[in-house]
Amino acid sequence: MAKYSPDAIMDAGLTWIINNTTEMVVCSAQPTTYAEAFTSYKLGIETSVTVGAVGAGASSGRAVAVPAKSSVAITAGSSATHIALVKASGSVLSYVTTISTQAVSASDKMNIAAWNIKIADVTA
Repeated sequence: MAKYSPDAIMDAGLTWIINNTTEMVVCSAQPTTYAEAFTSYKLGIETSVTVGAVGAGASSGRAVAVPAKSSVAITAGSSATHIALVKASGSVLSYVTTISTQAVSASDKMNIAAWNIKIADVTA
């Protein structure tokens, strides 16, 4: 018997991320909690983030687009290694991804490229 998951299952997870993302945090390490993203590892923050609508993935599954952000204000110096999507209301950590390590200093501005969050179709 083959494995199968309806799009509605994947869409529910991606919709949760959409509904629980208002900010993008540049981090110096991988956060596993909102407190780590917003306090312990925060190097900078973009406060107006709207994740795109759920749609078909490029090769399979489902995906949402996270928009590019330019001139994100950096407030602490270190090596930026992760981007965390968060929702301040409720202190929610929605999603974390890695980025190419970039040295940043306080008062720098950082550009963040657009990226996708994907949930692939199940395979046998």
